[in-house]
Amino acid sequence: MLTGASLKGMFGFVYNTQSANNPIATHIDIDLNASVMGIYTFWIKNYPLTCRVQTDFPLTGVLFSPAYGQSYYEIFGLGNTSGIVSFSSLHNKFAMRNNVSLDFPVWKFTLRMGYLNTLYTTNIKHIKTNYVSHNLMIGFVKEFITFSGKKMINEHGYQSAYY
Repeated sequence: MLTGASLKGMFGFVYNTQSANNPIATHIDIDLNASVMGIYTFWIKNYPLTCRVQTDFPLTGVLFSPAYGQSYYEIFGLGNTSGIVSFSSLHNKFAMRNNVSLDFPVWKFTLRMGYLNTLYTTNIKHIKTNYVSHNLMIGFVKEFITFSGKKMINEHGYQSAYY
């Protein structure tokens, strides 16, 4: 089991032509997250498999949130920037990133297959925002730098992928 903190930033936009005031909604936030990860290695005959479960959720942060009906022209053109940055915490923002993966060593690489789920909900200035995403992941993991200051021991004939 591993626990820790991380700093996460998000920048993006949604283009919606049905919005009369702002056809583009900008999303910018920076959060201090709590992170929990569990890693478990098990063996099928002589073949090691590593399962990871990780959850991250924000404890506090700041985000860009104009008032309802406030246009970007008012903000950037006229300079009406009062109150566009809001404090976020557990009382007005719930966000969670869940990652479950299984690692297979293949030659000197590790093949990682997994599922990533992201939940993001805010209620700032009576404006509610909800995002939910489900992603399947397939990729290769290769360790280039070890943080222990020396090479990790290669007991099984394959490179370690952060475990």
